[in-house]
This record gives sequence, C-alpha cells and structure tokens, in this order.
Amino acid sequence: MNLNQISAEWSSTVRILVIDDDESIIKMLTEMLQNEHAVKGATNAKSALEILKQNEFDIVFVDYDMPEHDGLWFMRNAHLPRNTNALLFTGNLNKHVLFEMFKLGITGYLTKPVSIEEVQCHLDFYSRSGKYADYAASA
Repeated sequence: MNLNQISAEWSSTVRILVIDDDESIIKMLTEMLQNEHAVKGATNAKSALEILKQNEFDIVFVDYDMPEHDGLWFMRNAHLPRNTNALLFTGNLNKHVLFEMFKLGITGYLTKPVSIEEVQCHLDFYSRSGKYADYAASA
C-alpha cells in the first residue's frame, strides 16, 4: 500500500483517537475497530495533544483518570474542532467531573468496563456514515 492509498483510506473512514493510560484498553479498542475505522492510541494526555497537532479525528475517547494529566487537562488544552466528538471513558463516574467534562465539550460518556456493543452504538451514532438508525432499528 502506498502513501496515497493510506491517505485515501484514512480520509474515507471514521478517524478515532483513544487516550487511556491502560494500554490493554487501547489494544482492545484498536483490535475491535481497526477493520472498519482508522484508530490511533495515546497512553497519556500530553502525547495525545502531539498526535492532534498532526492529525484530525472524528471521535476521541478520553480516559478521565490518567497519571500526570487527567482527562480534564486534556479537554482544556486540546481545542478540538467542532466536528470532533469527544467521549469520556471512566471507571469511576463522578457527577462533578462529568459536568466539567460536558462544559469542556464532551458529547457523551462510557463507563468501564465497556462492551463492544456500547462502543459500536456510540460510534454509529457519531459517525458520518449514519449507521445509528440501522443499529437502533435492529436493537
């Protein structure tokens, strides 16, 4: 596959960034989604900002509880484009944190552990392909 093919593939799929300090979460989501989507991962908020400088994403999954910089820090510093949907990943749902994250621009959240069905439902809803209606009709 040459660079033009890679670029065309990247631009024609849903582009997803997964930010989580737990590498097994990144690996699981990458394996689960890579056949239909373009997925990149970052194990901390600071490296995610570097990835964002060079790439555009349709959906960003943001873990809240990360060492050094948490999900709030990421959302304050990311300046995501309006067309990028950010979803909070959390194992400990705190209403104050959730409220702050919504103020900073998240469009939804998932509680850990997540199932493939939950992730796919959110992806279908937020993706440009409009598959959410198909998923909802079959559920």
